[in-house]
Amino acid sequence: MPSPRSHLLPFLLTLLALELVVTAGIPYNISVSDQSPTIIYKPELDTYPNLGWNLTYTDSSYATYSPDAIGKGISAHNTTVQGATATLSWLGTAVYVRLDASVGNVSVVVDGTKGAERSSDDGIMFVKGLEEKWHTVVIQVTGRAGVKLYGITFTTVVGLGQDYPANAKIGTINSTVEPIYTDNATGTMRINETFDVSQGDWDTQTTVGSLATNDKTVYNRLQATRNSSTVSFNVPDNTSLVLIYGSVGDNHRSYQITLKSPSVPSSSPYVANNTNNVTTPTTQTFMGESAWASVDQVLYYAALDPTIQYGVRVMHTALNTRVWDMSEVVYIKADGAGTSSAGRGSSGGGGSSKTAIIAGVVGGIAAIAILAFLIWFFYYRRRKAHKSTAQEESFDPKSFEIDPYRDPNAFVVHIENRDQDGTEEEYRNPTTSPTTVHRSQNFTNSNRDPLSVVTPLLQHHDQQMSVPESAEGQTNVPPLMRETKARTMNRGQNAATSRPLPVTPTISTAESYGVIQERDAGMYVVNGDEEVDGNETVPPSYDPQWARRP
Repeated sequence: MPSPRSHLLPFLLTLLALELVVTAGIPYNISVSDQSPTIIYKPELDTYPNLGWNLTYTDSSYATYSPDAIGKGISAHNTTVQGATATLSWLGTAVYVRLDASVGNVSVVVDGTKGAERSSDDGIMFVKGLEEKWHTVVIQVTGRAGVKLYGITFTTVVGLGQDYPANAKIGTINSTVEPIYTDNATGTMRINETFDVSQGDWDTQTTVGSLATNDKTVYNRLQATRNSSTVSFNVPDNTSLVLIYGSVGDNHRSYQITLKSPSVPSSSPYVANNTNNVTTPTTQTFMGESAWASVDQVLYYAALDPTIQYGVRVMHTALNTRVWDMSEVVYIKADGAGTSSAGRGSSGGGGSSKTAIIAGVVGGIAAIAILAFLIWFFYYRRRKAHKSTAQEESFDPKSFEIDPYRDPNAFVVHIENRDQDGTEEEYRNPTTSPTTVHRSQNFTNSNRDPLSVVTPLLQHHDQQMSVPESAEGQTNVPPLMRETKARTMNRGQNAATSRPLPVTPTISTAESYGVIQERDAGMYVVNGDEEVDGNETVPPSYDPQWARRP
């Protein structure tokens, strides 16, 4: 019979598996400023506060404003229009809105039903614990005191639907600017072949700012100047998140981004992963206009299924007199390889990848070692228990023959019998003891169960052990051992039954590990032709009649 503790083996293996693997993506935070085109403002953008959303900078004044001037300081969009909204959509599990608004003047709601909480410093409103899917947060002005929005941080998912070790970490994200153009040996500038710019008019720009305010700064980028100009590129393998960075300004207008995948029909409104969960809409349109110019703004982001191939196409949809540009594309992977540049699908951070591989190998070896130890431990305990039982059953029946010249009532052999209610007996293996039998001992007043081989730590556990709930429900492990109460053994035998008639030896049942014990054979009268004085007492295992048969 296996040890009661062997029932713990599946439980411990389950806990080990839960420690090693989780079936979800890795949370990853992205922050966008109030100037990111991914935030959609209504009713109006870049207007007076009483008409719509007005952009301000702490260190820039409209008194010295000129087109293309770069804003300085901290930016914010503010309005006093009741009902005005700022909206952002993302795939993830949480959102944090940085704003300045008194209680009662603003509401922050996710998916139209989930209201936000306000942090203790009264500067952040947030919603957490959302399901991993596409969400929309709406910031709405509800009072007349006005609202000032600084930016939004949201938690997305890297490696959606994949299995990763519980201690998996994203490697350091090193944003690498893919050169929009390259300088060959002759010094001629040309657009990087990574980007397909065969449709429309594209050129390269190196500075941002206004000559009037003397704030021009170097910022390399690829710029479209004609309507319907498109740029396309393929996303490298195993990418979980893609972001596009660029500038915004007074001369920027609308652009449309399409996320393509051969795994999804072109008519589908969303790009789905291989578990059919919605990730990112196939096509989105944004507005790059901003009164004050700013660089390195998040123009686009998409959470991807790393097992699927993707392509991205950007179209400039504004009039020919307006522009749109992009400075870099960043790819993020969940394997610790960090980011890769947009060129040729190559990835950076090779050292981090090697470190992750080494860590994975070490972790795997440790897990195998722990698993092997658990299997050995429970197998050893079970084998030891079987060996102990085998030793108890290994005895010499001759050692239990009763001396006919002694009173058999003075001794009693203790036979282990757990089937009789109210009685527990035990025996000592005669092969390992100098005595054949031992005197009865009364355990009535003893606190220790003579049959128990369970350690004190496992005694008195009458309740069940519970296992943490799983997806299928709660599972209970049987109790390790029920506490056995000591009971008084029945010692008495009367004279009438002390020497019964010859009977067949009793053999213990399969459920009672007993000793095959013969009873006293009683008196034997010799035939009349041989006179014998008195009765002859013989050992119980000797039958003279059998010996004298013809």
